[in-house]
Amino acid sequence: MRRALMMDTCFNLAATEFALDLPDVLRRAASAGIQGLVCTGSTVENSLMTSRLVQEMTPLFPDLGLWTTAGIHPLYTPEYSESECKRLEEAIALPGVVAVGETGLDYAEKFNPNKSLQRQWFKTHLQLAADTGKALFLHEREAFRDFVSILEEFGLNRLEKVCVHCFSGSREQLETYLDLGFYIGITGIVAQKRGAHLLDLLSLIPLDRLVLETDAPYLTPQVKECKKYRRRNEPCCLPFVARAVADQLDISVDELTLQTHRNSCNLFGIGI
Repeated sequence: MRRALMMDTCFNLAATEFALDLPDVLRRAASAGIQGLVCTGSTVENSLMTSRLVQEMTPLFPDLGLWTTAGIHPLYTPEYSESECKRLEEAIALPGVVAVGETGLDYAEKFNPNKSLQRQWFKTHLQLAADTGKALFLHEREAFRDFVSILEEFGLNRLEKVCVHCFSGSREQLETYLDLGFYIGITGIVAQKRGAHLLDLLSLIPLDRLVLETDAPYLTPQVKECKKYRRRNEPCCLPFVARAVADQLDISVDELTLQTHRNSCNLFGIGI
């Protein structure tokens, strides 16, 4: 596959799967044409660790832009307290943090059944995004009605740019998010059997609202080139996501990656 420059807008840098060989992972990403990585925080501790790793890795890879998000994923919401809110606020204020999240709602009850606690933390993230003017990086699963209701009740005019990460929903959901002005993150699910329904929805997404992500180490594209990295997904597999999307839209990979790169920079307020 020919080298194309692009940005991965969701990479779980601090995941334990990368603990032993992170420099090699970043080296492969740069070799695959990845210009930038937005590294995702999923708890306060994980956000702090991600920030530390970014600071450590940046001097080693000066041509690879590294940024972070900071937030509490709905599956990992702790008990609500003033001290934990303060720690989250401090994590969001760290250098290099370009978005609040990953945050949102996940009502798949086998994971985290405390819906009330999820909603409470979600609203706190919305307020922090409004206060800081940073982008909002969102997760939603089996919670669409409450998710949209909370966003609209809070007031979308109070928020800067918003991205629904790892979109895998229905046409109705997609059209709602687009009507609300959100960016849509597309992952390697489009190159998996379970994501076949997404291919028919891609044409509904305006090119200036589309961003690409791996969500590595998860959601590995089902291509042989991506099945050799310790049974995990890596940012170097993003070109295969781009190829699947470009082929479905009947445009060149270059056109797609140029536009999605611009979108990523606009979404997170960064420039490379």
